[in-house]
Amino acid sequence: TASGSAATDGHVVTGDAQGGIKDSGTTLISLTSGAIGVTIDGGGSVPSTGFHGYIQIPYNCTITGWTMLGNVGGAAQITVKRSTYAAFPSTSSIVASLPPNIPATNQKNTSTTLTSWGITITVGDVLEFNLDSIATITWLILQLQVTKT
Repeated sequence: TASGSAATDGHVVTGDAQGGIKDSGTTLISLTSGAIGVTIDGGGSVPSTGFHGYIQIPYNCTITGWTMLGNVGGAAQITVKRSTYAAFPSTSSIVASLPPNIPATNQKNTSTTLTSWGITITVGDVLEFNLDSIATITWLILQLQVTKT
């Protein structure tokens, strides 16, 4: 994910060691931060619980937080599981006792408290997303914020 501002006219724009872009030392685009996520869409109905997808991660990174957003107030909880490419399809939870969730009657939630999470992801690892519970919400996203290492 790229973020930043436009370069100033007449300034020399350079790259940094992490692949970002700088203008006179000011970071314009950072390529070290990113996001990994899943969208779960019930097609107008509350989605079924259970498995909702895999994604293979193409870079080393550390999970720094998460955000969940729903289309209406309700409740939901997702367990994120991880596997190495070699061990796939065997996965195990990385969220300990603090899975991403939207508390009852809310539409969103976010956290950087990742106590006991397995936050280190290695290039090639596969993440699995399982919807543990849901009420009222018919469409939601989970976004894991990451720092590429």
